[in-house]
Amino acid sequence: MAGVIVKGIAHFAVGVAFAASFPWAVREGASGNPLYFLLGGFAGLIPDTLDFKFWRFLYRQDVLVVPDPHDPDPGPIARALAQAVTMASNGRPIRIKLESMRLGTDRWRRYTVRFDPDARTVTVLIGPVVDTGRCLIERGKDMGRAATAPIPVPLRLDYFATFDVDAFEGPHVRMVPDLGGSVMVEFIPWHRSWSHGLAVAGVLGVLGTLVWDWRAGLVMAGAQMLHAILDQAGYLGNNAWFPLTRHRKPGGKYLHSGDSVANATVVWYAGLWIWYNLWLGSDVGGEPLRVIQTLLLAALLPLLAIAWRGWRNRGPVNFIRAYLKRVKEEPHEPA
Repeated sequence: MAGVIVKGIAHFAVGVAFAASFPWAVREGASGNPLYFLLGGFAGLIPDTLDFKFWRFLYRQDVLVVPDPHDPDPGPIARALAQAVTMASNGRPIRIKLESMRLGTDRWRRYTVRFDPDARTVTVLIGPVVDTGRCLIERGKDMGRAATAPIPVPLRLDYFATFDVDAFEGPHVRMVPDLGGSVMVEFIPWHRSWSHGLAVAGVLGVLGTLVWDWRAGLVMAGAQMLHAILDQAGYLGNNAWFPLTRHRKPGGKYLHSGDSVANATVVWYAGLWIWYNLWLGSDVGGEPLRVIQTLLLAALLPLLAIAWRGWRNRGPVNFIRAYLKRVKEEPHEPA
């Protein structure tokens, strides 16, 4: 939940920063009209709001897996996933939902799903009992139980090969027939699909123009597109060309969407950009050289803090080694 909140703040800040890029928005704000800033922040939140508040509740499933939290058996879960892949290989996408295992108000039993495209298997491992914040409560007698089911067709993944199911609502997984008789496994396919596409940006642009003016339309469309561009730096990717395509393009894998440090850095830079544009539009004046020096110094601070933290915690050799290991162990992605 914290990751979702942090992401929301980052997208809101980027939307406001986009609005601040236009002198007319700054002038309107200085005269007491914050409309363009508010529309930028609002449009920056639109894609995830559509996904998490509406679309995921309308997204149907063909197969529903409901494990028993008091007697968790990984076998039926693994077999259900393998069967869904087999069914999809016959030519029709199959949507399967994995329900979480709730033990109480603040107690959840975790289980882990791992697809192995090389071995053509799917493995389910029963994990510990965790709280809503996904922190360990107890290991439990069932922890470590595992089951593996074979998959008769080649697999391709659009996200991590391994994911956990624990607190809150379980994820959807869609099995889609792919080229060459393989099956694409798509994680939470209802997220970052049509809501993050250019078509929605166009709708927001038209809506803003009709309700207010062309400047409002520009701010809303641009803030929505910046949301999608920022998300593309992560792992899940987006489907920018919906409805021309139905698949997400894999992300750049530069950072995780729930990484609090990365999100805080984005908010920091958005704040700097807003401050710089407010200074440009003000009548206060000030030495330009000093402002640029301050801006550059502030821009370097997050990068230095991130580098120092990694260097201090791991040392220079381990820091580089951990990065190379992360690159080597990238999840299987479609070509």
